[in-house]
Amino acid sequence: MKTLKYVFLSIVLIVCSCEAFLDRNPLDSMSESSFFLSRRDLAAWNAGIYVALQNTLSSGHYEWGDVRSDLYGSTGNAYVPVRQYTNTLEASQGEFNWANLYTVITRCNTAIEKYPTIPDLEEADYSDYMGQAHGLRALMYFYAIRTWGDVPKVDKSWDGSLSGAQIPRSPISEIKTLILSDIDDALRLLNVGLMGERKYAFNRAAAYALKTDVHLWFGEDQDALDASEWFFMGDNVDNYRLISNMDDYRTIFIDPLASSETIFTLFWDTGESGVNCDWCGRYGSKGGNGVSVNNGLRISQRLFNDFVIRIRSPFGTDARFVANYDTVGMYNSVGTPGNRPAIDFGHYNTSGTAAQSFLNKNIKYSPRPTTSIPATGGWYTVLPLSVEEGSADGRCQILFPIYRLADVYLLRAEALNRLGRGTDALELVNDIRRRVGYMRNANMEADGSDKDAVEQVILHERKLEFIAEGRRWYDLRRWGDSKLIEYMDEIIKERQIELGQQETGFDHPGRVLAPIHSSEFERNPALVQNPPYAGIE
Repeated sequence: MKTLKYVFLSIVLIVCSCEAFLDRNPLDSMSESSFFLSRRDLAAWNAGIYVALQNTLSSGHYEWGDVRSDLYGSTGNAYVPVRQYTNTLEASQGEFNWANLYTVITRCNTAIEKYPTIPDLEEADYSDYMGQAHGLRALMYFYAIRTWGDVPKVDKSWDGSLSGAQIPRSPISEIKTLILSDIDDALRLLNVGLMGERKYAFNRAAAYALKTDVHLWFGEDQDALDASEWFFMGDNVDNYRLISNMDDYRTIFIDPLASSETIFTLFWDTGESGVNCDWCGRYGSKGGNGVSVNNGLRISQRLFNDFVIRIRSPFGTDARFVANYDTVGMYNSVGTPGNRPAIDFGHYNTSGTAAQSFLNKNIKYSPRPTTSIPATGGWYTVLPLSVEEGSADGRCQILFPIYRLADVYLLRAEALNRLGRGTDALELVNDIRRRVGYMRNANMEADGSDKDAVEQVILHERKLEFIAEGRRWYDLRRWGDSKLIEYMDEIIKERQIELGQQETGFDHPGRVLAPIHSSEFERNPALVQNPPYAGIE
């Protein structure tokens, strides 16, 4: 697949050189005499959809769904993303430009229209590619409505007319209809092959995971439960199963093809794509032993304390702490050999560059180096691991999951709880906990008949499970925007005090959504900005 991506990059410069509103290219600017004429063209265009997907989620995966949440604290350096950290976004911020997202959508539109026209192909030759296009278009629109609310509905290739360049925002309800229709089309068209390298492409399991997610977002709890049931039926139980050993947890992120929990993972390599991935700069900046470089965010003290409570409890440990942060480095940074205290709450505020560097860096996508491991330092001395181990070129190769089985389990738990089956929901939480070594029964923390209490347990488990995976802000929004605002208001005030800013908190309910980037209004005068961002550049 990667080879086809490079073929696409050279082809697309010829075929799609004309840029227009929402990055849509008029069909009449494409030479049909030189493209969409063979199976190779089909495969190349499909690879190009994934190139656009990489470019979209390299930033959006984290900026839209992660950075504004309660997962992170500030490293105190000049690289703190202040606007995101205090949720005071502006329309000029490139991180919230939807241009790349609409590039994916328009390539999917073209695929859906043009694949069936390729000569000498039977439907069986292109149906799986069509299914991927429908599925990825649905995924992009699902990101869009959760991030911006109402968005322009573009489901056909542009014919080049000026009137077609002015498209108002469609209501979420209309976009939802398109999303669910696309998922149904994907399930009808996608091949049944599920394993192997199909984990790096949209597949039937991804379609069912997305369907579960969408229905739960809209409060259609029984439909969400029904969609998630696919993972508990027949051969799917064997193909997708939770890990049985907590030591295998990091395999989900380091070697996803080998993990039974992987559903749909996006391959990312800065050196190959030429575009940076935000995990590298935001959470996992490279650096040698004891040196932190550039990343402005680190684990929040609340989240750190949550993990310390677990690893110091009589209920076992939590492999997710070790998977996300270099606990060896933390331990070795305090005291002296033979006289080091076990990791406790006090480690969070330990002074010293070496100690802080291990708190500052997220290692979720970093393989452990095989050489140059210091005897008294940390295990992960190069973050992220470069293509050539130990090199200083900053190349970042990560494999981040878009959907994985733990997501389905916990979404299913939310649906069960909403449907009055809280005890069953808590058992799914227990399944997630046991596989990472934490053995406390979730039924000890909430009465199964108390929906609010069970919901809190589920949300907290998702908080620990999906660090640096672009889910937390969306999880809090699904909990309820009013609850998100009340919860984050205190956290934002603390951050504003920390940064020496005026204490305004969550100052406008419209800030649950992101601003539409200012450049979009030049391309499409029919757009209306989200409040409170109108006039804020």
